[in-house]
This record gives sequence, structure tokens and C-alpha cells, in this order.
Amino acid sequence: MSNYKKTIFLTLVLFFLSQISYAETKTLKNIGFIQDNIWYSKDPFFEGDKIRIYTTVFNGSQYDFKGTLEFFVYPDKTGGVGGKSISKSNFSLISGAFQVLWADWTAENGSKKIYANISDARISLPGGVEETVILENSKTGEIETFVDQDTDKDGLTNREESVW
Repeated sequence: MSNYKKTIFLTLVLFFLSQISYAETKTLKNIGFIQDNIWYSKDPFFEGDKIRIYTTVFNGSQYDFKGTLEFFVYPDKTGGVGGKSISKSNFSLISGAFQVLWADWTAENGSKKIYANISDARISLPGGVEETVILENSKTGEIETFVDQDTDKDGLTNREESVW
């Protein structure tokens, strides 16, 4: 790992560790997502492309952490606005760690919003006792994208070609 990457990593870890707060209500601010933290395996992508959607989860608390990560897209093919689950998986993070997580998705034509959400959040207390917590940062921002077609497979969207 280069010195630059080490410096960035240590800066992030120190920042998140400095944000530790543990309230009586068990609402934790230092576990969850960095907002607007969604990116794709390739961009642009077209209808029918199989892409991977990524996000990063961090744990800046003093506790080990477990939860369930779920990716959503909306509107779905049926026009629903509540969001269709793309993928759901369990994960765990030790204190002071972060992890890149992903979901595979076959892109659907149209304007889409994609986000990830953490549910079933639990911390491990001394002695191994788990406690359910509320995360202030349990959802990423909704990233809006337009998925177009490329019917002639030339790498240009149908919208781009209709302008010519």
C-alpha cells in the first residue's frame, strides 16, 4: 500500500474514531454509510448489462457490529416507487473497520434511483451480548441514473444517436 493510501486510510479511521458517541437511546452516528456512497462496475451502462453496484459501510464505534445490507432500485419494471430489492446479505465489521459491499444487477431501461439500506443493526457488548441499535446513517443517498438502450451495440446510447 502506498504512503498516500496509508495516509488517507489512517485519516479516515481517526476521523471516524473521533466521532464516537454512545447515547442512552442507543442511536449511533458513527456506524453506517458515508452518504451518496454508491458506484458502479462500469459507466455508462445500458439496458441488459450485468453490472455490480458498490457501497462502503464503516464502523467507527468501539463495538463490533453486525447487520443486513440490502440494495434497492426504483421504480421497478412494474412502475413501483417503493423500491425493488436487488440483493440482501448479512455482514459484520470489527471496531474501526470499513468494508466494500456489492450487489449484482441487470440494468433495466429508464430513469432509476438506487440506494442501499442497513437493517437488523446489532453491536456486540463485552461478554458477547448483542444489542439492537438504531443507526443514524442506515441509508445511502439515492443515486439517480438513466439507463438507456444501445440497440446497435456501438457504445452510444439510443438517445445520443437520435440527436445526430
